[in-house]
Amino acid sequence: MRKSLKISALVMWLFAAALLLNNATKAADGTLALEITAWTWYCVYATDLDLGSTWFDYTARNREWDFTTTDGDDHWLCVDEQGQSDWTVTLQSTDVLNMTTSNAAHTIPATDVSVANGQATITAWVCTAWTYTNALGTDYLDSAQTLFGKASAAWEICTIETPGVVSLRAELAASQAIWVYSGTLTVTIPSF
Repeated sequence: MRKSLKISALVMWLFAAALLLNNATKAADGTLALEITAWTWYCVYATDLDLGSTWFDYTARNREWDFTTTDGDDHWLCVDEQGQSDWTVTLQSTDVLNMTTSNAAHTIPATDVSVANGQATITAWVCTAWTYTNALGTDYLDSAQTLFGKASAAWEICTIETPGVVSLRAELAASQAIWVYSGTLTVTIPSF
């Protein structure tokens, strides 16, 4: 009986040791989850520009003005807090028509309307920017002119803005007809 007790005690000890060893090396897999949600995006830009009034003149001349943006500032910017990629901000003009005479000969063609802006920079966070510099008398608005944008940089958050004013020039022909002129400026901004 003593021998069977020893054997029983030894079996129980082995069983307990096996359980302890089993529990000490047993692992369970779990999941670690994290979601970083996008904020929003917005752009600050201008869509209207009044070149004021000027007197009739027999010589050709330029009429230049700086845009004032929707927030009352002079620089344009886009804040991309959604991490979108490949977007641009462009500006284009139609021909500027004499609204009084409606005579095609009195039109200021879009090929005589140009834009100027300094090279845009990344002012917050990090991304890859498209940077363009446009010059008055060079970059005409008969086709869309890119002011700035974001290169292939998906999921990167950043703010890109012009360093100062965005200006527009209308080149008036010699003896440009009098009265009121009007055209359409089209600003294309990202739509996320």
